[in-house]
Amino acid sequence: MPHGATDLKHLGTFIKWTTRDDTTLATLHKAIVGLVQQGGASGLVEIGNSLKMTERAASAVGGDWHDIVKQAARDGVSFPIPDEVLRHVKRFV
Repeated sequence: MPHGATDLKHLGTFIKWTTRDDTTLATLHKAIVGLVQQGGASGLVEIGNSLKMTERAASAVGGDWHDIVKQAARDGVSFPIPDEVLRHVKRFV
């Protein structure tokens, strides 16, 4: 695993978390590994791209991307990451 953000970004997507708690991070890691097993690494990249678009939309309307994801869920459009994981995502890079 590369140590630098530039090297990681070159390989695809990495996630910045809102927590530093080891137990929570281990649970989040397992969840992301499960997502990769289901959709492959390219699926994780696409999730990251969706999140980046959501961040841009939130910036344009003056909100937080978490709020847009919650509103979309109320409208029947679910985000591909479970909410218990998504609430710990600071951002995809």
